[in-house]
Amino acid sequence: MLNSPYGSSETANNGELINYLNSIIKRMELKCPEVTAHLTGAPVIAVGNANQIKKDSILQICVGLRLWTMQAEELLNSAGYTLSNAIMTDVVIKACIYHQQYNPIAIDRELQEHGAPPLFPNYKPRYYTI
Repeated sequence: MLNSPYGSSETANNGELINYLNSIIKRMELKCPEVTAHLTGAPVIAVGNANQIKKDSILQICVGLRLWTMQAEELLNSAGYTLSNAIMTDVVIKACIYHQQYNPIAIDRELQEHGAPPLFPNYKPRYYTI
């Protein structure tokens, strides 16, 4: 058992620690395939949540700026993220951007239809009259 020397909310430091530990686990599993190890606990969950929030924020920016697929992927890559074909949210968002569907309500509806969480859960359209 290993305890992080950082508080659960120190996601930057815990992220570095988790990356380091994951690299050790990968090397160990290559040398000893019969052995597996998994990280768990509040710091691991906090880092995962923080990364998801960051990626979701970048995806929201991509939609808000009406970026094309290549531009969205470049922005995500510059922040250390990718659109994965193995993650349903990424597949749906990529398809929406490719088809120039930038309406947050329509995007969340597509995500819901595919069993993925909404990207814009608090979105409320604002209508102004002049």
